[in-house]
Amino acid sequence: MCGYQGWFRAEGDGSGGGWQHYSERGTLTAATIHPDLWPDVSEYEKTYPTSLTNKNGSVARVFSSVDQSTTDLHFKWMQQYGIDGVFVQRFFGGLRTAESRKKSRVVLENAIKSSQKYGRAISVMYDLSGLRDHGEDCSVIIQDWKKLVDELKITSQPTNNYLYHKGKPLVVHLGIGFS
Repeated sequence: MCGYQGWFRAEGDGSGGGWQHYSERGTLTAATIHPDLWPDVSEYEKTYPTSLTNKNGSVARVFSSVDQSTTDLHFKWMQQYGIDGVFVQRFFGGLRTAESRKKSRVVLENAIKSSQKYGRAISVMYDLSGLRDHGEDCSVIIQDWKKLVDELKITSQPTNNYLYHKGKPLVVHLGIGFS
């Protein structure tokens, strides 16, 4: 099993997230570039042009995590290389408001579709590292999980690849004990 963050966004992908996780701030330039390594996008069905250029002078392109074809490719690779599935991260910061929960659900919805298509397991992982030191509890996680079960039917899809342990849906928590 792997963690699946789905945090990359690109201008023009429809998310309104700009160059999220590619750029430290605002526009994507050589001065603001953020990723640890540049992705090889040669196998991606859909990519997004940047203002950067490759060594050969061509436009540098990136993928977006909100694009279903991106998620499909990732799950195809998992199938090809024997990775059983993913823990799809739901970041605490993205759960604070109904609007941000809805936006962050796109990656999860894509992952559900791709898990079914490629026969990979899936489970939700709540990342608590964004929890504030004071004045905030984890009640939004309970609200989010209820919506995923009641509205998205995450644990009762027609082709259910959701992970269970001892008959109950497996939900993972990351970041317990962070400040």
